[in-house]
Amino acid sequence: MKSGRYWFSLNYSAAAHLDMGAKAETLCRAAVHGLRVPKGIVIRHEGWLEQAQSISGAKDSRWLANARQALKALEIPDVAERVAVRSAFSIQDHPEETTATSFDSKLDIEQRDIVALAEALRAVWKSAENSPQTVVRRDVLLMEMVKPRVSGLAYTQRDFEDD
Repeated sequence: MKSGRYWFSLNYSAAAHLDMGAKAETLCRAAVHGLRVPKGIVIRHEGWLEQAQSISGAKDSRWLANARQALKALEIPDVAERVAVRSAFSIQDHPEETTATSFDSKLDIEQRDIVALAEALRAVWKSAENSPQTVVRRDVLLMEMVKPRVSGLAYTQRDFEDD
C-alpha cells in the first residue's frame, strides 16, 4: 500500500513531493524516518474535489448512492478494521497558531461499513466550513484506530517554551 490516484500511505517516501497540509506532512516524515505512526493513508484534497463533494452536501435521497460511487472512485485501500478519520487541512498545525479542536475527527469507524465511513468523511470535510480562514486543501487522514490507555492534546506557545 503506497499510493493511488487520490491517496497515499503515510510511509510513502515520495510523499515529500506532494502538496499536503502540515499535519499530514509531519506524520509522513515521521513514518518515513522510522518513528511509530499508526498505519494510515492521506486522502488527498483532489479526491474530495473531484469525487467526494457529493457526499459533503445534504443527506438527501441520492446521498447513499453518491457515497457508494464516491468511495468506489476514491479506491481507498483497506487500512484497518476500525479507523480514525481525521482532518489534515492546509490551515492546521502551523507555528504561528493552532487550530486544535477546530475541525472534526471521527473515531472507531468500521472501514468496511460504507455508510459509516462516508458519514465520517462527510463530517470531517464539512468541518472545514467552521474555519474563519479559507481552507485551501481538505486532505483527510484515514488511520488505524489505536485503543489508547490515555489520550489528550498538548501544544506549546513560543513565548512559554522554556517554562
